[in-house]
Amino acid sequence: RLEAQWVVSAATDLTRIEIYTNYDRPLDKTQLACVREGIKRRLAGEPLQYISGKAAFRRLEFKVRPPVLIPRPETEVLVDGVLEEVKALDRSIGAQDVEPERTEPVRILDIGTGSGCIALSLLHEAHNVKLTATDLNPEAVALAEENAGMLGLDDPQRLSIVQDDLASSLVENPAFHGSFDIIVSNPPYIPTRELQELPEEVARYESPLALDGGEDGLVVFRRIVAQAKLLLKPGALLTCELHEDTLIAAKAHSEAEGLVDCLIHNDLTNRPRIITARMPA
Repeated sequence: RLEAQWVVSAATDLTRIEIYTNYDRPLDKTQLACVREGIKRRLAGEPLQYISGKAAFRRLEFKVRPPVLIPRPETEVLVDGVLEEVKALDRSIGAQDVEPERTEPVRILDIGTGSGCIALSLLHEAHNVKLTATDLNPEAVALAEENAGMLGLDDPQRLSIVQDDLASSLVENPAFHGSFDIIVSNPPYIPTRELQELPEEVARYESPLALDGGEDGLVVFRRIVAQAKLLLKPGALLTCELHEDTLIAAKAHSEAEGLVDCLIHNDLTNRPRIITARMPA
């Protein structure tokens, strides 16, 4: 029933509640054709979010389309951690009528932004932040820009979305060295050997570029650590979502690279999911 409601909602632009209150309203020819097409796509295994073209994440609704990764609920915990760090850096978060103690915005880098769900949620929920969001996939960059415009969060003074191989262009520019308070990323982290075990609707429709973390799931993470060491301020935070089986190795690597306060955190299902680490003060 829930999946049917999603399909009808996508065809009619009605919410689930509106579908119930308009249950006796007939569909027009265009809407009926959309419902039939949606059913075909779902039977073929396409994710409901791609069929409806939207996905909820925290307090916002985002446009989504293949092959850009669909926002996951477990990633919301990653945003929670960043907001806690912002709160520690700027006590004015959530109280815009209070004179902020910190006049400079908290500078955040979101590596591998995808749909923009992390970066745009942070902009929406924390007013004294400045975001740079990167993605290698031009389709993801375009989608993140669309979402920023749709949500009214495309202020160039607060947000920059760039196509980049992680943060390579920033690393090459000395002006960005030691400039970020927080680096956050939900990078590709599934070990290559496990890709064949993914549900068909993930493996078939979502980009391998956003999923494949290499042989041990940490190939991209290690590159992020190397770049973070150049881009973060002293004492600044790196936080990443990773595969639960790789977090101990990720923690060991972070410590070996000279990062401190390396911790593993659980997600909403109480499974290990996130690593945090800091630059030495």
